[in-house]
Amino acid sequence: MAATILVADDSATMRMIVQATLTGAGWKVLTAGNGQEALEVAKNHPVDLVVSDWNMPVMGGLQLIQGLREQDRYLDVPVLVLTTEDDVDSKMAARDL
Repeated sequence: MAATILVADDSATMRMIVQATLTGAGWKVLTAGNGQEALEVAKNHPVDLVVSDWNMPVMGGLQLIQGLREQDRYLDVPVLVLTTEDDVDSKMAARDL
């Protein structure tokens, strides 16, 4: 069975591109338009990897990662952050989580 990947991005275009690419490679993909939606999806559907934008309305990538890490199920699940941000502090915060 293919792993399930959760893609969180406020850009519908980016969600569609990433989803199409990953689905085409054989992965099962779930999507969310912000971090809060992503946390709800992750609560209801176990995921094996999270791909997240950093800056999103309602809840951004950092808060999403924090929310995931508060759940035992997601303590070790990898999170890939896709962003155009070049802020060193943001990168370090994401890596720390």
